[in-house]
Amino acid sequence: PRMRAARAVRVRLSPSPLPRATAQARVPAVVARHALPGIAVSAARASRGGREWKLRDFMGAGSVLAMVAAVSAARQESAMEAATMRVSVPRPRLRKQAETRGRSMVTHLWEWVRPELPWLVAGAALAVGAAALSVLAPGAVGRLQDSAASGSSPVPALVTLGGLVLGRFALEYGASTVITASCQNVADRMRMELFSQLLRSDIAFFDASSTGQLAKHLDSDVKQVRDAIRDVASKGVRAAATTVGGLATLLWLSPTLTGGLVVLLAPLVLAGNLFGAHMRRLASASSDASAAAAGVASESLANVRVVRAFNAEPAEQRRYGDALKVASDRSRDVAQAVSFFAGGATLALNAVTGAVLAGGSALVAAGAMTQGQVGTFLVHTLGLSGSLEAVSLQVNGTNKALGAATRLSNMLDAKPTANAPGGAQPGPLEGDIEWRGVGFAYPSRPSAKVLDDLSLSVKRGSTLALVGGSGAGKSTAGQLLLRFYDPDAGAVLVDGHDLRDVDPRW
Repeated sequence: PRMRAARAVRVRLSPSPLPRATAQARVPAVVARHALPGIAVSAARASRGGREWKLRDFMGAGSVLAMVAAVSAARQESAMEAATMRVSVPRPRLRKQAETRGRSMVTHLWEWVRPELPWLVAGAALAVGAAALSVLAPGAVGRLQDSAASGSSPVPALVTLGGLVLGRFALEYGASTVITASCQNVADRMRMELFSQLLRSDIAFFDASSTGQLAKHLDSDVKQVRDAIRDVASKGVRAAATTVGGLATLLWLSPTLTGGLVVLLAPLVLAGNLFGAHMRRLASASSDASAAAAGVASESLANVRVVRAFNAEPAEQRRYGDALKVASDRSRDVAQAVSFFAGGATLALNAVTGAVLAGGSALVAAGAMTQGQVGTFLVHTLGLSGSLEAVSLQVNGTNKALGAATRLSNMLDAKPTANAPGGAQPGPLEGDIEWRGVGFAYPSRPSAKVLDDLSLSVKRGSTLALVGGSGAGKSTAGQLLLRFYDPDAGAVLVDGHDLRDVDPRW
């Protein structure tokens, strides 16, 4: 029924001395109220010199994009008047680019961490204190064993051991509390900055990025960086201090046994690092596959009306199922690798324990060490193995976090063009609109020209309807007016001001 209201639409072309066509159209204003933007006016004709043209011909040529114009100053049909719209093609103007100035990932990290640096340093100092007490604890265990062997009272050794354990608990609790609170503040600061950047980004950025991926950056990537900072400041510092203190104690107890231990641990640590790199690749692939599956689900649910309109539920279920299968396979690979690593680590730890007991027994038999010293050495060895494993895990986690921080830094360094802040602030809005020689292709499809040499002029108080087939560019013209994008050629003007020269919030 709405098409019938527009069945009499005609367009008259007039000769023009310009190199390109200049058109004048006289259309009743009823079209503006009844013609839907998504319906093609196939019945409309334009004639010049006895030759008939369909509006779809203009769509195909791209010279005047699916254009039906109506100008009306009154709401009543009795007051409708025909108006003239002149379409001309001036010389296109070069597109202005916003200045891009990137900062390094380290700079961004420093800006996020700097306000919390005093608290992080204090927490790290508490972690070092806890590590020092953990290094002293095996000595108390050795003295307890020696007292039992000699028949002396174990009370002093027990009191010392209890004090070391309680002191370590207090220091670790304080370090964890301070560092966790500081890292949460860092994460909140990161999320606010990233969310603010996303809101300022060009629409073209959202065309090239799925909602699931952006949500992953805002949640998972920030969480990885937060956890890495927390673990490095607490577990990493404590593990490094424990490793240094443990090695020094082992060398003091028995340089010979320590040398054999280093020879045994070196290939194990190397193998663990190599397998850890393999696990990082698997984890990255699993994370990407999970994000892709989440993106498919997010897109389908966000556009559920379109899915329902085209009866596409089965197709979307299959698409999500395929993405979910890939994510499940990647997650299974990670689980198998983690299980293998855990079993291998347990086997290596038992091998190291057996080697230390065998070597220590030989030294005790030779009179070079006491039983208490061997017990102390064994406890330090187990602690050193755990510390080396913790350091390796921290390195792996830090590498993953650096990758996430790099992605966040790249997003923050991407400066908007169409939505760049600044520019002129003209006076009060009058409402005269003009598309002048506009050419445009979406950044995600640069080879598909949507608008080509489009020129329209609409005075304030007038009504304009763009009617044409799906994909002809009707919505695109409106998006350029809203400055979701900047034209590749020509200009969009409001009250004679190029929208690229004014503040986008004007």
